[in-house]
Amino acid sequence: MSPKYSLNKQDIVNWLSNTLIFLAPALIIFITAIQNGTSLKNAGYILLLWIVNTGVDISRKYTQGVIPQPPIIDSTNPLNN
Repeated sequence: MSPKYSLNKQDIVNWLSNTLIFLAPALIIFITAIQNGTSLKNAGYILLLWIVNTGVDISRKYTQGVIPQPPIIDSTNPLNN
């Protein structure tokens, strides 16, 4: 996990993987809606929901990183002086 408010390569790879995994069901629902006579505008809301979901996912990865902590110095340890 990357530091908070940053993304590393693994975060981006995970996000792209999630994006592709959740694109398949969205496209299946979109195509099925079109085949059943739904207008393109109404079927487009399915893809819009997918876009919003991927935006939320990358935002969550960006904001939920680890906050780096400064090292703890033990003043009683002679090696730290």
